[in-house]
Amino acid sequence: MTSNSLGTYDEVRQTVIPHLLVKVKSIRNLNEVMDSYGLQPYVKLELGNNSWETVVGSKSDEDFSWQETFQIDFEDNSNLTITLFDKDDYGSDTCIQNFNIPYFQYKNWKETTQLYFKVDKVDSDDEEGNDKKFTAMNLNDDFESNECVLEIECSYMDVYYLSRLSAIITNHRNIVKNKQAFTVYELEISRNDGLRWKVELRYSDFLQIRNEVSKILPCVEMLPFPSKTYFDWLSRFCTCASRFNDTRIAERKKSLEIFINILLDNSSEFTCDSVTNLLRIPSPL
Repeated sequence: MTSNSLGTYDEVRQTVIPHLLVKVKSIRNLNEVMDSYGLQPYVKLELGNNSWETVVGSKSDEDFSWQETFQIDFEDNSNLTITLFDKDDYGSDTCIQNFNIPYFQYKNWKETTQLYFKVDKVDSDDEEGNDKKFTAMNLNDDFESNECVLEIECSYMDVYYLSRLSAIITNHRNIVKNKQAFTVYELEISRNDGLRWKVELRYSDFLQIRNEVSKILPCVEMLPFPSKTYFDWLSRFCTCASRFNDTRIAERKKSLEIFINILLDNSSEFTCDSVTNLLRIPSPL
């Protein structure tokens, strides 16, 4: 199970960067605050020295919507500024309004949060629109039906969430060699930030992991785990009646998946060679 690698899971976890996922969803009743025809709203996100822009929103009746999500890496104490613009084909875009999300707020969000911003009427005599005017956000859509409201979805992806692991057995192959018959399972381990790698394990490898982990935490032996099967001559000639029976293999795969995912959920508790090798991320990815 060992290989050249980028390091163990704990070592690579140090490179995980927390970030925000910001989805610009919709704005309604924009015509209530803009005395203009042919509106082309778009949103600009700014954090530190970085910025991101949406395309012009898709119009439906009097509303505009987007299907864009931005991954935003941030610096400590950096506020997120959201600016609503009306695009001008000649390059003189109008800033409708600015909104601000303080760092101390979004860093504490541990789940997806819906944000609502009321957009004020633009003064047609002000060439800069509502530039530099910040409006507070709402966590509830409790506005009047005719008010202009920008809706944004925001999720703070912290290191704990991004570094969590899960695994599935994506494939297997049965091998008969001399007096040996065994199954090799292809295990794909994935991390919530999108990193994934594959490991090939035999039943004996799973058993070794279980035995080593049980020495650290004896109650692991109580977890579901398939029993060992032994070679029989039918494995060579008739898979339907042997240890390679499809139903038997499917049951073993299910039990092994359950076991390994419980292990991965608590991998930081187990410091042993078999777990270290299992979580060794191959290079190149």
